[in-house]
Amino acid sequence: MADTLQDALSALNGSTYSQQNKLIINSDLRTITVPKNFIFGVYNDKDVLSVDFEMPRYYDDIDLSEFKIQVNYINAAEVGDYYSVVDPVIGEDKIEFEWILGRGVFALEGIVKFIVCMRKLADTEGNIDKEFNTTIATGTVLAGIEVDSPIDPEAYSILSHMKVLEDSCLYSANRAAATADAIESIAEDCEAATQEARSATAAATAIVEGLVPITSEEIDNLFT
Repeated sequence: MADTLQDALSALNGSTYSQQNKLIINSDLRTITVPKNFIFGVYNDKDVLSVDFEMPRYYDDIDLSEFKIQVNYINAAEVGDYYSVVDPVIGEDKIEFEWILGRGVFALEGIVKFIVCMRKLADTEGNIDKEFNTTIATGTVLAGIEVDSPIDPEAYSILSHMKVLEDSCLYSANRAAATADAIESIAEDCEAATQEARSATAAATAIVEGLVPITSEEIDNLFT
């Protein structure tokens, strides 16, 4: 049985949510192991979700615990930003840290690209002595809905009335069109009947006046 809603959703759609797995950094290959269909959260989330990382403390003979850590990312709107890691946990042979996902990550639904960047500063002025970067990994931001302010009740009432009026006009227009089609069909039938009547009258007149010889059988056919 699923422990959380995220577990239940993952079981349904095969996705993995950001707080379900710790991402492992392979310092030799410079890769971040990310689960398939990795979900960060939903559009416009802010500071309620996080991603946990774990990596080796040493890269060759370099102690990475002496480096400042940041996560660089480009969101789905193609805007870049970074998150500075606070209070990484330094172990004997590994480093663990957390990326709290801010509003910038969730600016737009879609794919977010990110890397982990580690820098050792040469001085207090920010000059870089050494730098370590991973390759690019990705996560997904799902679609959501953001409403800044509710509709004014009076305006909502007017909109509702206009919608009803629009639907009523559309219904009347459809009925009028159907009626026009029916009238046109009746007119065509009447025209055809009139032409037949005229033809029958002309034929009868010709017979009466003796202009056209006709048999008794042909007379019968005129009235059948």
